Amino acid sequence: MTNPFPFQIESIVIPGFKLQAVVAALLEASQWFAVMPLPDEDWQISVKVETLDMLNGIVQHVTDHGTPTEDQPAPVRIAVAIEGGLVQSICSDQHQLAGQLVDIAIVDYDTDGVEDDEITLVTQDNGDQARARVIGWGIEPADINLDEVFG
Repeated sequence: MTNPFPFQIESIVIPGFKLQAVVAALLEASQWFAVMPLPDEDWQISVKVETLDMLNGIVQHVTDHGTPTEDQPAPVRIAVAIEGGLVQSICSDQHQLAGQLVDIAIVDYDTDGVEDDEITLVTQDNGDQARARVIGWGIEPADINLDEVFG
């Protein structure tokens, strides 16, 4: 079959049970691809040559971590970025979480130099109360590769 596209493509064959997760990842990454069914429930996925390594990485991730099912949905992946001991951001690759009503609190027990009006007493599992600075956060779309973070 000749290539009808104005760019070079490469193709791989994957089993059908991996198709949905692979296609979802390609869509999430805004990558061009074409999918064609093959006999025996296999699928051929074609991508631009420069995207082949990404596609192979996605397939490997699906192979290593399985595909989500209705009984076992994909876990919510949230990363907390800290620099210099301070939270810089909280992000997720599940962009539908950004701006949603998800309550996140950073409980910082390092209260040196913190004003008394910024202190919250937090009851511990043994009943004692500890001084902490509690800061609320929201979730932002991930601007880092969470596949690398969660390995």
